Amino acid sequence: MKTELLILSFGDYSLGAKRFLHGETLSDPAIVLLHDALGCMETWKEFPQTLFDVTGLDVVMFDRRGHGVSSALSDEQRTSAYLENDARRLPEILDKLGVRRAILVGHSDGGSIALVAAALWPERVQSVVAMAAHVFLEEVTLAGVRDTVATAGETRLLERLEKYHGEKSERLYRGMRRGFPPPPSRQWHSLPISLPSIGGSECPPPAPPPGRPPPPRRLLCCIPCPVLVMQGELDEYGTVEQVNAIVKGVGEKARAVMYPGVGHAVWRECEGDVVRETKEFLEI
Repeated sequence: MKTELLILSFGDYSLGAKRFLHGETLSDPAIVLLHDALGCMETWKEFPQTLFDVTGLDVVMFDRRGHGVSSALSDEQRTSAYLENDARRLPEILDKLGVRRAILVGHSDGGSIALVAAALWPERVQSVVAMAAHVFLEEVTLAGVRDTVATAGETRLLERLEKYHGEKSERLYRGMRRGFPPPPSRQWHSLPISLPSIGGSECPPPAPPPGRPPPPRRLLCCIPCPVLVMQGELDEYGTVEQVNAIVKGVGEKARAVMYPGVGHAVWRECEGDVVRETKEFLEI
């Protein structure tokens, strides 16, 4: 086993990255981990190593901008298009990491970014494992964020964030508090709602009723690769309707696994089961 720590330079900012290799060159495909909204490489704990050992594939991960050891975010206000924006940057990041084809394994925001990327860049994404991904805004999501903010002092949230993100923690915390539009303007979806023809198949044309956004299925149907969706039944930030929307949107290439008694951090709460499901999914 060989472990490499990297700094990926993109002109005015840089991203921290890490590669786990079985040999001298990166496997094709390689597993690429995409962390959640408040996460980074370090918050994955032992999960990357376990995936590396069990699947036999090389694993790479990186801190998105504003997270971990990567550069701070710019001063621009984050919009609801941030997931799509991060997905659009992925090929350049994969190039710098030496990844030709990726198995995207993402949690929460990372899972949503993986789904967008699979639709945008089908030639680069071999398959997707989306854990607790969100494709539309639910009241339970807003309630979960409100609860996280309300208990931030009791749970020492900012202190815990500083352990991983340093001076960037306050900006991340503010972004979480302000990341969703207030009522009554919640006409928002996590995923972009219109795409051109991708991978030789035409996505359905836009046809939303006046004043209402199109459903997220219009992006999901453009995903040509296999998708494994995993979520805990007690997820604090999303219901089973997120899973149903993804499976329905992607179609027969998608399958879902729900974990009873498990919350949002499904990969942490039942790591062994998640890794086994992932290995079986990749072997199909």
